[in-house]
Amino acid sequence: MNDERTATNVPHSTPVEKGLKPQVSASDPAQDSWFFTALRERGLDLHEAQCEAVRHQHGPLLCLAGAGSGKTSVLTARAAYMIAVHEVPPEALWLVTFTNKAAAEMRSRLARLPGLTPAIAKRVQARTFHSFALTLLKAYAPPFTLLAEERARHGWMSRVLRELGLRDAVEAETVLAALSALKSRGESPADWRPADEGERNLQRAMIRYEEQKQARDVKDFDDLIVDIVKLLESDAELTDKLRRRFRYVMADEFQDTTPMQLRLLRHIADGSRNLAVFGDDDQTIYTFNGANHEHITQFHRLYPDVKQITLDYNFRSTPAIVGLGNGIIRCNKERLAKTMRAAVKKSTEASAPTPEAKPQYNRPTTTDEEAEAAIARIRKLTASGQYKLSDIAVLYRSAHASRAIVEYMTIQNVPFRQFGAEPLFYEHSSVKTLIDHLRLALQPRDLDALPSAVAALYVPKEAGMTYIRQADRTSAKKYPLVHLATCPGLAPFQQEAIKPRIRYLKKVAQMKPNHAVRDIRREFYDKWMAAMAGERATAYQEGTVDMLEELETSAQRFATIEQFLKHIDDLAAKYAAAAASTNAEDQSRSRQTQARQAIHAEQQDNEPDAVTLMTIHRAKGLEFPCVFIIGASEGVLPHRTALRQNPPAEREAAHRSKDRDEINTALVEEERRLMYVAVSRAKEQLHISSPAQIHGKQADVSRFITEAWSGVRSTK
Repeated sequence: MNDERTATNVPHSTPVEKGLKPQVSASDPAQDSWFFTALRERGLDLHEAQCEAVRHQHGPLLCLAGAGSGKTSVLTARAAYMIAVHEVPPEALWLVTFTNKAAAEMRSRLARLPGLTPAIAKRVQARTFHSFALTLLKAYAPPFTLLAEERARHGWMSRVLRELGLRDAVEAETVLAALSALKSRGESPADWRPADEGERNLQRAMIRYEEQKQARDVKDFDDLIVDIVKLLESDAELTDKLRRRFRYVMADEFQDTTPMQLRLLRHIADGSRNLAVFGDDDQTIYTFNGANHEHITQFHRLYPDVKQITLDYNFRSTPAIVGLGNGIIRCNKERLAKTMRAAVKKSTEASAPTPEAKPQYNRPTTTDEEAEAAIARIRKLTASGQYKLSDIAVLYRSAHASRAIVEYMTIQNVPFRQFGAEPLFYEHSSVKTLIDHLRLALQPRDLDALPSAVAALYVPKEAGMTYIRQADRTSAKKYPLVHLATCPGLAPFQQEAIKPRIRYLKKVAQMKPNHAVRDIRREFYDKWMAAMAGERATAYQEGTVDMLEELETSAQRFATIEQFLKHIDDLAAKYAAAAASTNAEDQSRSRQTQARQAIHAEQQDNEPDAVTLMTIHRAKGLEFPCVFIIGASEGVLPHRTALRQNPPAEREAAHRSKDRDEINTALVEEERRLMYVAVSRAKEQLHISSPAQIHGKQADVSRFITEAWSGVRSTK
């Protein structure tokens, strides 16, 4: 990843580059001209606005930094400037970001800047919010154990759900996501007012999880921010001590801060009021995690004397890509005005400038056709030697939209890496559960598939399967599910439903697979899912609907259920083999890297040559020479949950102060920011496709495209 190039690569002779020359002139203060000269010698040739941000010393600063504008370079240069020019002690700076990797990158960059050494850079507190909070809580709070692994946190919640008898009613991921959202706003599960049975189940699980952690003096990462804010609000002496030490606070990716993280920043920075925030409200896409783009757009209300500096030159993307991004995002109303400009790159004497590739657009009929077209284009790009596979990324709105591209890449042996630990589409829990019913229709004694049928009869899986296995050892049945009819403790409605369900599965065996999927959903599956969700669908259940509709789309390619299941099993085996090969190569590369202590560029050279597949959310902060955006159709991007009059509760939670129309507008605007983030990941080539059919229904081209696009060239 390298999104921090500066004006070094910009030809000053072109009109678009006016104002980008380094601001080292006779009018500059004598004491800092050496600093900017030294920066330029190190390849960091800052333009006027960047220099202005670096020079800002006292009072609040909002650095509105668009995509590819060199934000991190400016932030670290400003820290170095304070130390080297104004002789601010390194210990007085807190550079805060969201990942340990970003914090390490900041320290590494600082060590290479004028007037600093690695030893001096090490004294700067470049830390994440959570690292900062953990260090303080260890020093000033009672002893505790940190539940650091997400797997352990998930396991703990799963045990809570089992204890409460909710394991089949709600997913651990759903409860943990809802709990994180509450804590990001500083709220307690006990204070929540659930609207229906589904939300009451969430609340019960959250409260029990919190009680068990407190009884064992355990905290998870969400607790760190909440508890450090509580500590600072109750300990004025500690707060004053921290304010005296950290006189300069700089926050990266400020648009991603939660309300509680903002409170933490203010507790530390409001002593000196030297709070500098760097970010882009147009890239706020994590409201489901508590982020709030109003932290930027309304920053002037917290600090009326704030100095705002806009970095509006994009050093990453071609002018055509930058222009398309501008056309997309300008339709948002709740944003700070900003139009990005492309910084044209300087060509070397040895190579003639290549003609600029304009964004390409495709309107395939189906997602399967979309996947095949994308793969054909990828093969053409790599066969020409223009790009390696690792130069290419395929981005999509949500997991279900990746089904076809993953499937066809696996079948056609196109190496790919899927980020985010996504299982194969057919292994997602909601999809697998329905597929298990198809398996039982053909093989009623498939004991691996049987637990899914037990759960769909509203019977706890573990207890039901234990009874079935015991009964079947005594009297084996062609349809082991029938044993449940004599299982003690079941309600009459449960017992009465068992034999009709078996007769129904016999009927399913004769159906075409897509008809079977649709009929199972109509007959009982959607009702069961709705019962598990409660009256108001959560975002998790909305994702389930997407998955099941995509399953029906996939199934319609096959004449029989047997053929469909064979396809799934063959694909799963091939997918697992490819994943194992990629993991082995990654592990080998990691060992080799450690052995020779390779530099960053060498690490990149040794990465497997594979296409990157990821959701747009995971792609933020990354860049690729060539990007494919798939699924740019109404209902997918923007997602249909943002288009409904009554969106899921989780999506409303981040906008509780707004009325209904304002909430609907805000949800669509976040979807538009997602499209903007996707477009701005591309450096040289951008390919966008909008399937005309989504889940068998006609779908319009995404409004984000029709609003912005001009002069598109179809690649069909």
